[in-house]
Amino acid sequence: MKGKPGIGWVAAIAFVLATSASVGPASAQEPATAGSAGGLMSRPFYVGLGVGGVFNLEGVGSAFRLEEDVGYRVWSFGDHPGLFVGGLFNQAFRSGWTGIDLDARIGVDFNVYDWGSGALIITPGLATGVTLLVAKTTVVDPWTGGTTSSTSTTALFNMIFTGQIGVALVDGLLLIWFRPIGIEVLAKDGATANWDLNAGVLFNF
Repeated sequence: MKGKPGIGWVAAIAFVLATSASVGPASAQEPATAGSAGGLMSRPFYVGLGVGGVFNLEGVGSAFRLEEDVGYRVWSFGDHPGLFVGGLFNQAFRSGWTGIDLDARIGVDFNVYDWGSGALIITPGLATGVTLLVAKTTVVDPWTGGTTSSTSTTALFNMIFTGQIGVALVDGLLLIWFRPIGIEVLAKDGATANWDLNAGVLFNF
């Protein structure tokens, strides 16, 4: 009997092996996540870039647009990344003029579907600030053929109502977004409105 292992030792070894086999694969199959809502809740700071177009709703014309974003998610609730505040900066380019938006922005990220390492996010928002219209005028002298150029800058109040859909990827490191709703109201002596159509990416930290 001395040369044979006891039944207790055999049972203990079998239990350890069985536990290791069951725990190891289960852990390997779980997605790597950084918080919920695709990781955004543990990456509150963001910076980003966007590109798109501006289309005047009164038929004045359209312009190519660049966008820069920076902000911070200040309050999450439930499974949602939640409330954020930040800055929204746009530059619109068209022959003869440039429009520059300098806006403060507020919005809410709602988690529609979370699959661990990513999430589908819907974001309504509001931005407001000032638009600087820089216009360049060139006058041709009919007698000499010479030209005279002048530049003027006009400041307008702006407010942008936005609706955005995005996909968080890589545990929330990236948020690829598309903004089909972007109604921009510009006002000074009178008022006009643009439809902004943009897409871009946020880098979250």
